[in-house]
Amino acid sequence: PQGVLCSSEMDARGFSGDIFKEMLLQACRTLTVQKDQILHVSSLIRSHKQWLTISVALWKEQFFSAPSLERNLALLYVIDNILTEARGTIPQFVQEFGKILPYCFAYLRKNGGDNIELAIIKLLGTWGQKDLFPGVVLDTMSDAFRTGVETSIDYPRHLPSLPPPSPSLSLSRSLSSSLRESPRSSPISFPRSSIPNATNHSSVSSSSSSAASSSS
Repeated sequence: PQGVLCSSEMDARGFSGDIFKEMLLQACRTLTVQKDQILHVSSLIRSHKQWLTISVALWKEQFFSAPSLERNLALLYVIDNILTEARGTIPQFVQEFGKILPYCFAYLRKNGGDNIELAIIKLLGTWGQKDLFPGVVLDTMSDAFRTGVETSIDYPRHLPSLPPPSPSLSLSRSLSSSLRESPRSSPISFPRSSIPNATNHSSVSSSSSSAASSSS
């Protein structure tokens, strides 16, 4: 993407991609579903948007090597905050993360995603309400989590600044109904106070601006 540097290059402040990668790696390795940690990783990625390629590659690596479902969920919440805060100014985030998320949701379904099913349904419903992704992309993610089938996305070459409204409420209800058609095991009950769930993501987003400015 335009304006994105490779790891061996220096940015205007003399900051190298290798240094940034190490900082982000350390933050991701200790990431939990605690709100302050999610905001920290989100702010780190957004405030160093010139290293977008490094951020996406490292996020993907950490997701597929996560030691627990809680870490997977925390990494998804990081994306939620990134896209909520940066969509209007950095549409590349939507496009680059949108390409890999269907694979992530299919991976979760095949590797214990039943245990965090309710949290995933809430998250996808929230993304629909916020119009964070074009409708076809969100549908692909939902289908991937419902079926466990990996599907690639032929992403638009140029994203509009604001995706067209998608049927968010009907999408989340449809997904919930589809997932309930077959019995699933009970979800893991992480402490509600520590997980920024779908109804509380606004509080995460509202406090992230200050986190971003402090890390710039």
